[in-house]
Amino acid sequence: MALKVLHVVGALDLRAGDVAWSVVDFARALGGRGGRQVLMGRGGDGLDVETVGASELGEVLGDVDVVHVHGVEDLDESFRVVMAAKEAGVGVVLSPLGVLGAVDVSGLGWFARRKLKGIKRLVETATVVTGLNGFEVGQLQALGAEHVEPLAYGVDVSRYSALGGDVDGVGVDEKVLLYLGRIEPEGGVVVLMRALAGLGPAFDGWRLLVVGDDGGDWVQQLRAGVTRKGAADRVIFVTAGDMDVQMAWLGRADAVVCPNMTVRCPVVVGQAVAAGKPVLSTEMGLCDGDVAGVRRCAAEQGAIGRGLAGLLGDVGGTVSAAGTVFDVSVMAERCLGIYERCISGPRVL
Repeated sequence: MALKVLHVVGALDLRAGDVAWSVVDFARALGGRGGRQVLMGRGGDGLDVETVGASELGEVLGDVDVVHVHGVEDLDESFRVVMAAKEAGVGVVLSPLGVLGAVDVSGLGWFARRKLKGIKRLVETATVVTGLNGFEVGQLQALGAEHVEPLAYGVDVSRYSALGGDVDGVGVDEKVLLYLGRIEPEGGVVVLMRALAGLGPAFDGWRLLVVGDDGGDWVQQLRAGVTRKGAADRVIFVTAGDMDVQMAWLGRADAVVCPNMTVRCPVVVGQAVAAGKPVLSTEMGLCDGDVAGVRRCAAEQGAIGRGLAGLLGDVGGTVSAAGTVFDVSVMAERCLGIYERCISGPRVL
C-alpha cells in the first residue's frame, strides 16, 4: 500500500544527534516503497526530499493519508498541526520523542500535572501515539493514552558503511571515545566527565571527543573544568556540528557513549552501530531489547563508569545495524502497519 505521509519535525538541519537524520532517511525509505513523502520543519535546504513550509500545511493536508509528528519541540505548533489534520479528516501519528524527559508522570502532584495539560491534549487528540521505550510508554499511559505503540527510530545503514578514519588532531595510535550530540546536562555530558575522572588507568590511551552544538555555555564551562583537572590533553571539543564533521569523527571513533539523563531518540546509537562502532548508552536513550554491539546501563554516574570500564577494556570486532531496530527499513515496515491502522480510525491497536 503506497501511503502519502506528511512528516512534521522541529528542524530539518542535520546536526549532531538530531532526529532529522532519522526522519529524512525514513522518508526516503518510505518513498522508495511508493507514495508521496513530504517533510515540514525549519531549514532543510539541500535535502533530496520534498519539503514544505508551515504556511503550506492546509494545502498539503488535502493530499496526504497520514500526518506523523516526530517530536514536540514547539507545543503550540504541534497542537496547531494536529488540530488542522483532525479538522481535515487526516489521521495523526504522534511520536513525542522524549518531550517528558525523565519525569515520572504517575508520581506527580496535581499542580505539576497541570503543566502537562498541553501534552496531554496532544496525546488524547492524536489517532495513534508511539513511545521510544518502556519508560516513555509508561509516561504516555500515565497521561491518559490507552494504547501506545513502541517505535524505534533507525537510520539508513548503507550511508555509514564506508566512513573514513583519518582526522586532524588525533594520532593514529590513539583511541577515541566519542560523545555525539547536543552538549548539555540532559545529554549526560557532565555526568560522563565525572564518570571518566573516576576511571583512572582504565582510560589510559584514550581521548574523549565531544562533538555537537553548544547548549548554552556548557562547552566553555566544561573546558574550564577539564583544564583545572589537568586533563586538557585528554578531551577535545568540536562545536561545528555539520554533516561532514560528524561523519568524519564517527568514522575515527573507536567507541561511542550516549549517557542520556532523559528519554531521547537514539539516533546517535543507530549511527554508531551502522558505522560498526561499539556503544554504551543509558536506558533512557535506548529502545527495549538487545542489539549486538550495544551495552546499556542505568542513567547514573556509577553505572556509566562501570559500563565505560567494561566497554573500553573490550573494544574489538565488528557490529552491524542491518536488520535491527536501528535499520530505517525495519522502521519503515513497522510504520506502514501503524499508518494503515491510523487510517482505519480505531485507537485500539
